[in-house]
Amino acid sequence: MSRIVTTFLFLIALNLVGFSQEMKDHEIDDVTIKHPVGWEVVDIEKKKKENPQNPMVQSVLFEISADKESDEAKSVQASKLDMTGKNATLDQIQQFFEKMYSNAQSDIQILKKGSGEVNGYEFRSMTVKAELENADVLSVQRVLLDGKYAYVVSVSSPLAEFANFKATGDKILDSFQVN
Repeated sequence: MSRIVTTFLFLIALNLVGFSQEMKDHEIDDVTIKHPVGWEVVDIEKKKKENPQNPMVQSVLFEISADKESDEAKSVQASKLDMTGKNATLDQIQQFFEKMYSNAQSDIQILKKGSGEVNGYEFRSMTVKAELENADVLSVQRVLLDGKYAYVVSVSSPLAEFANFKATGDKILDSFQVN
């Protein structure tokens, strides 16, 4: 019996170490977010130059990745969309993304939709599975409105690693703030 208790306590200790990952702030434009220490900022300006006709790429504020050379790495990305004159609601913005994903060239599935509130902002969320060349990726995307801007913040991880990444991903999403 004591062996079972010792094993159980050891497993709890391992889980607590995994959840206490050190985070650091990233601030750009008018937003702040926390991400794991050791993650690297991706050169968004380079991606914008490579995709000048893609409005979604042009709206990206930042991308921070566990491995900036891999599209299948754990990452966080935020976009800022100017909604001036559009009078859009969170539900309409979420519907836009749902339509975009259903029309995408690659295999993208919306697994779950939700809503909530964080840092004084109401948000809509979607859990999305995308099949990429080398791996399946699971992302949680949140959309929130602040004045004339919609912010789209997503965390992604290879599907096989997502269960272990979920607590960190939630911390990242919950830390997003408009200054």
